[in-house]
Formats: sequence, C-alpha cells, structure tokens
Amino acid sequence: MQAVFGGDLKAIEKEFEIYYERRSAGSWVIGLKPTDKTLASVVRGLVLEGADDLEGISLIETSGDTVVYAFSGNAYPDRLSPEDEKAFF
Repeated sequence: MQAVFGGDLKAIEKEFEIYYERRSAGSWVIGLKPTDKTLASVVRGLVLEGADDLEGISLIETSGDTVVYAFSGNAYPDRLSPEDEKAFF
C-alpha cells in the first residue's frame, strides 16, 4: 500500500494487477488488485476515479466493506515552491 500512496510506479506494478478504463467525457478509472496474498486477504482492491483531477479513491475490503475518499474543490498554485520542486523533481 505504501507504493500506491507514495506514487512508486515500479512497486505498484510489482504489487498489483492494474486495469484502466476510459469513460465518457474524459473521465477515467484505474483499478488495483493486490497480488500479494497477505494484502489480498484484507483488501480486494483499490479504485481511483477522476477526470482532470483525482476525484475519489475507494478501498474495497474482502469483508465487503468499502472506504470511499472523495476529493473536490482542488486548487493548485501557478508554480511550485522551491521546496516542493526539490521534493518532486
């Protein structure tokens, strides 16, 4: 799970089966199904949804429960701070 929230694509590709679906009006869905048996025993999958921005993350548990995080009203600066530039690049 650290790979997902840390944005480590190589680790995500190792730890999850990935699918992508483009929907109408520019929206998209990315699904992640864990390949690790320990994680898969607790988490059935993660679903990321959005269009121009990430709009939501659903964590689907093997118990049948789902935790949903919804994002809205995102605002972005015109330019990153020098500290953020160092962190990202």
